[in-house]
Amino acid sequence: MNKNQIIVTGASGFLASNFCHLYKDEFEITGIFYSHKVGLANVKTISLDLTNKHATEEYIRANPPDGIIHLAALSNPNICELKTLDSFKTNVQATVILAEICADLDILFVFASTDLVFNGLNAPYAEEASTLPISTYGFHKVMAESKAMEIYPKSVICRLPLMYGHPYAHGESFLQPILRELKQNKHVTLFTDEYRTVISAREACIGLRLALELHGNLIHFGGKESYSRFEIGQKICDIFGFERSLLLPTRQIKVNMPARRPPDVSLTNRKARQLGWNPSDLLVELSMIKVEIEGGSDEL
Repeated sequence: MNKNQIIVTGASGFLASNFCHLYKDEFEITGIFYSHKVGLANVKTISLDLTNKHATEEYIRANPPDGIIHLAALSNPNICELKTLDSFKTNVQATVILAEICADLDILFVFASTDLVFNGLNAPYAEEASTLPISTYGFHKVMAESKAMEIYPKSVICRLPLMYGHPYAHGESFLQPILRELKQNKHVTLFTDEYRTVISAREACIGLRLALELHGNLIHFGGKESYSRFEIGQKICDIFGFERSLLLPTRQIKVNMPARRPPDVSLTNRKARQLGWNPSDLLVELSMIKVEIEGGSDEL
C-alpha cells in the first residue's frame, strides 16, 4: 500500500521540520519553504510563495496530496506588530488560498493557530471560549481561523501554545537562545507574569497527526500544566545543569515591546485527551530533548 502523501508548509521552520522528522517514514511528505532552503532526510522540499495563488494552486493541482498541514507563519508577535502587511499576507492570505484550494479539491486541511487569540484574562480557555486578541499576530490568526472555516468547513484548526524542542532546520524554539546564554554563563531575563500551557514540538506534532483524522473541528493542545516563562527557565536549568541564579525575573510592564502580551492564555486539553493525546510533564520532555541534543548534535 502506498504511503499517504502530505504537504507540510513552513518546512524550514521549527514546528514543521519537527513534524517532517517525526513522520518522514509514515508519510510521503513534501515540505514547502519560501526563503530558507532546507534539506530534510526522506522529505522532498520545494520553494513556493504561498501568497501567490496561481503558483500555489498550479503546484497542488499537479501534485494533489491526501492532506495539507499548514504550519507556515510569521509567528513573532513583535515583528507582526511592526510589519502588519507581511503578517497579513503570511498569516491570513496564504491560509485563505490554501483553504480555497483544499475546498476545491476536497483535500484534508489542518491549520495551526495559537493561544494568542485570547486576551489572557479568563484562562484556562476551552475551544468554546470567545476569542479576543490584543496583538496583530493574534488578530490575524483569528481572521485566518474564521476564513478557513467559512471557506472550507472541513478544515481542522489546531490551537497550539508556546513550544520548545530540538530544531531540525532554520527555525528555533525559545529553548535554544536560553541554552546558548546559560552555556556562556550569562544571565537570562524571563517574565514571571506570562503564563502558557507549554508543550514540546514532539507533542504538538502528535496532535497534528491526530488532527489528520478529524473533519471540521477546532481543538486545543494545551500542556499538562501552566507555567510562567521564568518557571520554565527554572526547569531548563534543573535539567541541563545550570544554576538557577543565572535567571533574572521581570514583569512585562518593565520591558518595552511593540506587541502586547496577554498575561495567561493557558489552554484546556480535555477534547484532545479524549482523542488519545496525552502530554507529558515538562521535566520529562526536557530530559528527552537533553538526551537528543547530547547524542546527536552540538547545536543548542
